[in-house]
Amino acid sequence: MPQTLKPSSVAPWLYWPLAPIRHVFLGLYFGRITIYGCEHLPEQGPLVLAPKHLSRWDPLIVAKLSREPLRFMTNANQFTGLQGWLIERLGAFPVDTTHPQLSSLRHALELLHDGHKLVLFPEGVLSKINSCGLSSLA
Repeated sequence: MPQTLKPSSVAPWLYWPLAPIRHVFLGLYFGRITIYGCEHLPEQGPLVLAPKHLSRWDPLIVAKLSREPLRFMTNANQFTGLQGWLIERLGAFPVDTTHPQLSSLRHALELLHDGHKLVLFPEGVLSKINSCGLSSLA
């Protein structure tokens, strides 16, 4: 019988081996990535990160901010095929952006209550660089 994952659970057998590969790949693709202000982020305990979503690479780059796995609030249409299988095991949970449910917000609050770090992209879609949205106000 296939293993059923709890929403937003992270498969350690997949996450930890991919972490160094992600680091090397991002370095080769982007060159040097410098992150400023990490000293202001708590190393443990709950945290909400709400960055602007400028590219499909954002989740990989944001993951560099934490030594522990992050949980991602993700558009439900991303949970198809191999990509869906992968992101489900890397801590993402689906949100139907066309018909949002209160259960998605409850799940996000449960994650925070359990001490996890949560990433959500406030605009819900890729943003244009000069666009103004909720994350611009944060």
